[in-house]
Amino acid sequence: MATLDRNVVVILAENPWITSYEVHDEIDQAVQDSVSVADSLNDALSPPISQFVAALQLDPNDVVTSCSTPAPDQPSQECFDNVASAIQRALDNLGISNDLTQLATQILQPINFACDSQSQCRFHPRRS
Repeated sequence: MATLDRNVVVILAENPWITSYEVHDEIDQAVQDSVSVADSLNDALSPPISQFVAALQLDPNDVVTSCSTPAPDQPSQECFDNVASAIQRALDNLGISNDLTQLATQILQPINFACDSQSQCRFHPRRS
């Protein structure tokens, strides 16, 4: 939605009540509203990693939730590495086998993470 060309040309049959500028403005506003809805939905589906730290029973001091390469629309190797290493340390501390670690890294991939515009790692169930 964000890349939709908003340079809309409107050609109307003669109608004294509607101008092409009014239609153009309505279309332009609808596109802007759609982008806002899409952003809100994406934010809801992509919570910050910091929200998962307690749920995963990880030590907050052991998980880096920030990132240095913001690219909200791209998979983040950096964020994946942060989470994978924290999971590895937690499993090591619990004395759990490497089989579980391998499974976790097979399920989670860099495509499941993004570094948002505020340099915070976010999780996404699946990014394409």
